[in-house]
Amino acid sequence: MALVMIMEDEPNIALVLEIALTEEGNEVISVRNGFLGLERLKQKPEPEIIFVDLNMPVLSGRAVIEYINSAPNLRHIPVVILTGSLPDLDDKPPRGSYQALINKPFDLDEVINMVNVLSGGRQKAV
Repeated sequence: MALVMIMEDEPNIALVLEIALTEEGNEVISVRNGFLGLERLKQKPEPEIIFVDLNMPVLSGRAVIEYINSAPNLRHIPVVILTGSLPDLDDKPPRGSYQALINKPFDLDEVINMVNVLSGGRQKAV
């Protein structure tokens, strides 16, 4: 299974993702803003997949994604955008800078399948 990072400022959303991904055998690192996420990315081990909320305090998800894509040691990590607000989509990062975009509310089976696919695992039947 995968080491997954979740950058999400809404505690309930982060908790639901943490529980679902952990129950599937993944290890989860969860942070509440982009600044804390970048600080954690400086440590080892690095995550295999990163979920980033676009609208976060302190440092936006867009800024986080731009940093990840500019860092040679991080740009190989798949990034999945989480967003609950259509206006966020007007200011989303360029298409090549992330692997997927998930609108909130989301289907947990879809999220789990995405983690399995991006980490090289098998997809579950939905």
